[in-house]
Amino acid sequence: EYRALVAASSGVSVGASSLHAPTNTPTDAEVDAAIAVWNSPATQWHDADEVLREILKNGVAAARKARGLSQADLGAALSASQSSVSRLEKNPEGASIGQLRQIAALLASHVEGHGVKGGQ
Repeated sequence: EYRALVAASSGVSVGASSLHAPTNTPTDAEVDAAIAVWNSPATQWHDADEVLREILKNGVAAARKARGLSQADLGAALSASQSSVSRLEKNPEGASIGQLRQIAALLASHVEGHGVKGGQ
């Protein structure tokens, strides 16, 4: 489950016996934009394990709000509705550790002003 979560957040699919590179090749403009974000002094990087600890200590809502995201933003990244995120925030005990790790990975990948990379 963890390998699949890590692979999903990096855009690499996990096969039965090996990892496969994504089929979408970024354009030069997308690569340039990614490099600009990478090199920007305003970019703050977060470790997904640190974000998971933050979620477990303070809750999903606090971690989400700290990154300036709405419930709808997080829901879209998770391929879930805003109301699903609201229910999760009110009852985090109902979430699996896999779901919390997925949320942590998405919140860790959030770069202010650039959104989160989530499911399609």
